[in-house]
Amino acid sequence: LKMETKRTATKRLWLMALAVTALAALAGPALALSDEEYRQLMKDPEFAAADKMLNEAWAAAQKSLSKPALEALKKDQRAWIAKGRDKEAGERDLPRAEAYAFVTEVRAELLPRLATQYNLMAKPKGPEGYYVRREGGHETGWLMIRWADTKKTSLVLDAEVILILDMGDGNKNNTRSGSFEGVAKLKGKRAEFSDAERPGSLILTFEGNSLRAEPTGEFNSSWGGLSVDFEGTYVRRRLK
Repeated sequence: LKMETKRTATKRLWLMALAVTALAALAGPALALSDEEYRQLMKDPEFAAADKMLNEAWAAAQKSLSKPALEALKKDQRAWIAKGRDKEAGERDLPRAEAYAFVTEVRAELLPRLATQYNLMAKPKGPEGYYVRREGGHETGWLMIRWADTKKTSLVLDAEVILILDMGDGNKNNTRSGSFEGVAKLKGKRAEFSDAERPGSLILTFEGNSLRAEPTGEFNSSWGGLSVDFEGTYVRRRLK
């Protein structure tokens, strides 16, 4: 496994944390980046490069989306530009241009996932879909499940979970995370995902618009941080 740099690890945690805000109202004060401020930021090479990366990711993310999914992605992107970008930049303990470059780069990396997510939310069929686990009033797990083949015998799983740590300071960025990607045969209502190089497996049992995830062996410790658990009931999320 490759060692992550501090910047890469931080970015990965932000990508997970930002998954919580999909289709949710953005709360809190914004820095209200004006058009003039944006033009000034574009003079910064790092921000300009991140902005170009975002535009390219946005163009690519719109391809192959159903109309409802495309409308949802556009709404999400407009909200991020109008308010989300400023809020996220304000939460970074960095110089202004560097903060905006960081969150813009994170957004560019998040867009492909959002496109897939909205597509699954727009046209869920059978086990295929976007599923969410809620615990203690928070979203703590997300599963994106797609067919792996045209014969619809195997499933692709993209799983992410977080453990929100109560540090007594109200900071929801205090998290541990885990992620897993795999392919498994669907046998009736059951699919067991595993990896030849790591112990344990994750068994998914589908039941209507929800599923039950049950890790076996050392799956949690192999794919998650300390005390991070993939187990639980995940409910299908649809576009409203």
